[in-house]
Amino acid sequence: RHFVTPGYGNPWCYVFNWWGQGIVGDGTTPQQHWDSPLSTAPYSGRKGLATVFNGEGMRPNVGTEFLYTRQFPDELQGQFIFACVINMNGMTTFNVSDDGSGYKGARKKKKGEGGKEVPDDLLSAVDNMSFRPTDPQIGPDGALYFGDWSAALIGHMQYSQRDPNRDHSHGGLYRLVYKRKPLLSPVTQAGKPVSELLDQLKEYETRTRYRARRELRDRPTEEVLAAIRTWVAQITPGDADSDRLLLEALWVQQGHHAVDPELLQKVLRAKTGEARAGATRVLADEWEWIPNAMALVKAQVTDEFPRTRLEAVRALSFVRTRESVETILLVANHPRDYWMDYTLQMSLGALEAIWKPELKAGSIATDNAKGLELLAEAELASKPSGAAALAVKRFIAQPNMAEKDKEKAYGEIAKAGGNADNGKAIYRRICVACHKVGTEGIEYGPDLTVLGGRMKRTDIIESILEPNAKIDPKFVTTNIETVSGQALTGFIVAETPESLTLTLAGGLKQEFKKAELKKRESLKQSSMPEGLANGMSSSEFLDLVEYLAGLGAKKK
Repeated sequence: RHFVTPGYGNPWCYVFNWWGQGIVGDGTTPQQHWDSPLSTAPYSGRKGLATVFNGEGMRPNVGTEFLYTRQFPDELQGQFIFACVINMNGMTTFNVSDDGSGYKGARKKKKGEGGKEVPDDLLSAVDNMSFRPTDPQIGPDGALYFGDWSAALIGHMQYSQRDPNRDHSHGGLYRLVYKRKPLLSPVTQAGKPVSELLDQLKEYETRTRYRARRELRDRPTEEVLAAIRTWVAQITPGDADSDRLLLEALWVQQGHHAVDPELLQKVLRAKTGEARAGATRVLADEWEWIPNAMALVKAQVTDEFPRTRLEAVRALSFVRTRESVETILLVANHPRDYWMDYTLQMSLGALEAIWKPELKAGSIATDNAKGLELLAEAELASKPSGAAALAVKRFIAQPNMAEKDKEKAYGEIAKAGGNADNGKAIYRRICVACHKVGTEGIEYGPDLTVLGGRMKRTDIIESILEPNAKIDPKFVTTNIETVSGQALTGFIVAETPESLTLTLAGGLKQEFKKAELKKRESLKQSSMPEGLANGMSSSEFLDLVEYLAGLGAKKK
């Protein structure tokens, strides 16, 4: 399926943790999102989702990986990395942990000089700005393999695709090895019998297991299914890894759309909560092939493990029946958190046509008071400011509309109210990589701390919808190329007859001697990407404007 993903400029990286939960990255911002809440049934009112962690402006993401390899030291096991090709030229390292029904993370830190905490990145290039690491992945020998784009010029906005300085001849592949441990004996899949491929699912390295499943997907269905029956029968119940191995078997069957209902029921009631959550996701995605799917999912909605409950709500978002809505509402009687509330709102939004008439008639959730409260909240959330929301959608659909129509649209949007608290969350998700509010964010683009005190609401709206319409001279994009071949883009913050100082992506300031410059070019173009509003729902756009317009504004 294709899913609408508000808040994304460019969904690019996708990687799975130990239990098959997916984290998807953005190739434009440093954002990472958890895929389960993001992938409920699509509908036009979908809103953006909070990030798993703050990427701290390290952008863009061009490849991610969870480090599960016996070749690396113990302290790196389970760490999340992403490759960054602009403002740090390396691979950042993050700790990702449980956060109720979802996940949270923070950049890995270490003690630096004077005891101050500094980023503990896996790899960084200090003096080679042409180093552009991409697509990290644990290989069959346990080492980390990654590519090097190795280009001075990148980006399609700042430089012409036909710029003669674009490098078409360099680039390379690297293997990162921990010297204090030997490489693993390579585990490969080509030409191996099905029974051996199934045994590879017992390996510690998640990438090996992924490649085994991928190979099994291409093998003859009947041969794979028969081998799985034998393999599953040999798993000792109660062993430390038994629940995960049974889930792995389900994933292999899912690759052939041939999930065994008896095995599925067993894993749905496994001892390990993560296994139950994973099996619930299988149930959701194979719903059409599973007998009595609705009966199976009901137990998951009230499961003691919060992630299992969330996966059950996601599953039901695709089932357009009154029974589905009634089952979702059972969650109201259990503890909830941000991740669950978001998934509930999006799932009920997708089923709105089913429950709204029933709610009006008073014929739904009649014996579930808390469930009825949930529906009332969902109805309230489904009412964005009508005319303004339509104006936002109209502008996005017709960016080249006549000036008088633009002014009218800006006026309609400016009259509408929004939720400033929600707007702050959207700023943290989308804007924080380039802008600061107080001490929060990256000082690259204009500081927004008192934006509402110096700009009219209509001007704020225009600056988001049309970033190139009016550009402050301080933020005119400048490209430079040094005689040594280094190419950079930024804003001029200081200039003397002998030197030039640029603010680069990530807020880094760097001084260059003019004698070292081979080329200098100023563009009448903002560094803020056009189409940013495409990554928000209409109501989210109004919320962001409300938040920005209140920054530094005089109290009435």
